[in-house]
Amino acid sequence: MTVLWFGTKRSGETLKLSFDFAADLATGETLSTPVVAASVYGGSDPTPSGILSGSPAVSGSLVTQLVTGGLDHVTYQLVFQATTSNSQILQGVSLLPVSNKVE
Repeated sequence: MTVLWFGTKRSGETLKLSFDFAADLATGETLSTPVVAASVYGGSDPTPSGILSGSPAVSGSLVTQLVTGGLDHVTYQLVFQATTSNSQILQGVSLLPVSNKVE
């Protein structure tokens, strides 16, 4: 499984993140029922789902999700999931580091 690394997010930012399932879809196959779950990959956050803002959406082959907040020095694992019109359940994993360090 390929893991997608998003760029570092600052805790004060709200970003729209997307996972692209195009490589997993047959011609004409579509996505529905998007779900995104958040957990801690590294660091400590007692409520990692708090980084998710609103509900995920489908746009073509993309599942998108707004993320906000997050704790400094925590890397979040986001699992993007969607059901396809061919009854597949696809999942994509991404990692999102949060840091307020000025570089």
